[in-house]
Amino acid sequence: MADANDIISLVLDDEKLKNSSSFGGKVYTDEPILRPASALKRPAPVRLNSVPEKIKEMRELPYRNDIRWQSRERIFYEQAKLMEDYEDDCPFSGSFTMYYPTYGSMTTEQLRGYFTWRTAVRKGEYPEAPVSFVFLYIYELLNGIGAGTPEEGYGKLMLVNEHYGSGSAVRSFLQRWIKDYVIYNRLPASCLDNSEDKSFDDAVLVLMECAGRSDEEVFGAIVRLSSYKIEGSTFYKTYPEEFRTVACGTYRKLSEHYGSHSKKTLCEKYFGSRVRMPHYMFASAVFYDRAGRRSFVYEVDPLQKFECMNGMWFSDMIYGSRKTSKELGELMRAVDHLMRERFGFRHRLGGCKATKTETGIIGKEIEGIFEQKKREEAAKIEIDVTKLGGIRQAADITREKLIVDEESDTEDMSAGIVENTGPGPMQTAEASAGNGTPLDSNEYRFMQCLLYGGDAEGAARAAGTMPSLIADSVNEKLFDLFADTVIDFSGGIPEIIEDYAEELKGMIHE
Repeated sequence: MADANDIISLVLDDEKLKNSSSFGGKVYTDEPILRPASALKRPAPVRLNSVPEKIKEMRELPYRNDIRWQSRERIFYEQAKLMEDYEDDCPFSGSFTMYYPTYGSMTTEQLRGYFTWRTAVRKGEYPEAPVSFVFLYIYELLNGIGAGTPEEGYGKLMLVNEHYGSGSAVRSFLQRWIKDYVIYNRLPASCLDNSEDKSFDDAVLVLMECAGRSDEEVFGAIVRLSSYKIEGSTFYKTYPEEFRTVACGTYRKLSEHYGSHSKKTLCEKYFGSRVRMPHYMFASAVFYDRAGRRSFVYEVDPLQKFECMNGMWFSDMIYGSRKTSKELGELMRAVDHLMRERFGFRHRLGGCKATKTETGIIGKEIEGIFEQKKREEAAKIEIDVTKLGGIRQAADITREKLIVDEESDTEDMSAGIVENTGPGPMQTAEASAGNGTPLDSNEYRFMQCLLYGGDAEGAARAAGTMPSLIADSVNEKLFDLFADTVIDFSGGIPEIIEDYAEELKGMIHE
């Protein structure tokens, strides 16, 4: 207090200041009185009835001489170890959102609420909580807090993923951190068998070895890696075996072509090349590397390995989206498009993007299907010449027994032929619409209302159905043309998806 008052006196008694324009030649008005900070009135801090001694001790820990100069991650780790077994019973009802939450950035109320929630989680209960609570708990587990062994920590991380991983904010980070946790602690690679990352590598490996893999394996890999949703195609549902044969044959032939005529393999074109790069273990998490300097190699699978060299981490893997390939999707869409044309399928698929090489390979594979069918049909015709004599004898006996009026039979047959010259059920159904689209007249009218501002609900009622049902029917029928839904009904009101509006107007006229 004395020091502050001395400073104020020195400022006020300074001769230069007294003789300056600040003190002379001006009209004096009310001015604030200089006071030391301790004399200023401050609002009393909001306090809980009691702050547990453990939380007080945890708050004081960063100021210890042996800790205060340590990194933020080390301080967090030391605080987490101190609070490892702490339990509380003071639920938090407010909101708490913070990037990279740590104990030091939380109020006492938030801390007590967090430890209360953590107590419930450790008992096998998983109540709702702020996302920042979930992240803080994950940080603890990554640092080995609350788990006796790495295996136990892995199990708890998987439970967090199960109960709180549905949100994209948690899931995207947690998937990477679980993988890093397994590698860092050198747990069995089988811990990652169900991860999306592992399934990507497994599928790419199958396509790399497509020449020696079965159609079932190759097609499964194509479905996993293609951005075009093959299993949603009506043509595929109608001709699954034929589609699978052409898709696999096309991929093998195209892969062989790239192997002979390009510097890159087909897999490298679609998914990228393997690259060795520095790897930042537990990136974006609050993590203290307590293992220190180590050196070892960890192989996740044949296409992915990690190396720790004296504490520095490196990855060797395929870099890219590691999800699906748009180019592979376009190839599969081209297969679907060309097969529909060749098979005369009732719903055609537009927007095919394929090179001449790809189109030629696909065409040959499709023709191979028809040639194979011809060979199979020819193989079914078998004549046992040893039985011809018996057949002739039986025919003679039958001819003698039957007395038939040939003219009457001929007239009956002609009448029957006339009666059956009408169109089949499929032709009748398609002709009844008469609008050049897969939609019937009610669905066409419903789409006109959505596209050009009519009463869509009224159109549905006039058709004797509900808007949601007619929207589902339209989406199903147009899926083959757009490979996507064209009507969004998520808000309870049917709306045309904007990306497809112009193309739909080209099909459906006002």
